[in-house]
Amino acid sequence: MLVPVLVFAAEPSVDSHPILKETNWTLVSRSTDFRDDIVMEGYENKDRSYLMLVDTYLGEEVIRRYFVRKDSKMVLAIQQVKIQDEWRIITNAYFDFEKIRDESGKLSAIVIIVKDNTREFFRREVKRK
Repeated sequence: MLVPVLVFAAEPSVDSHPILKETNWTLVSRSTDFRDDIVMEGYENKDRSYLMLVDTYLGEEVIRRYFVRKDSKMVLAIQQVKIQDEWRIITNAYFDFEKIRDESGKLSAIVIIVKDNTREFFRREVKRK
């Protein structure tokens, strides 16, 4: 599964965009894949000008996508991935995923791969706890 993202920034994200300073989020949607323990949640701020999508894999919040409302459409503003307990901004790349299953077929880990069309930037493995 490829998920389009917005050049990979190697430094931790900084609170330069106002969307990253927003603290008043309300849950508006939730999708759960019980078989693979994947949860995707959508949040809006009070005036509905921002949308945040949060992906949780195997109980760990790993990816956040932030959108800004422009001309009644939601436009991707920032994407982050959690690496070694720090949120890092990802741009001009893709998220790809590899699922690792045990002998019984149960998902034991997910590998998140950040890459563009020519190279892989890094891998982040999330293991079942």
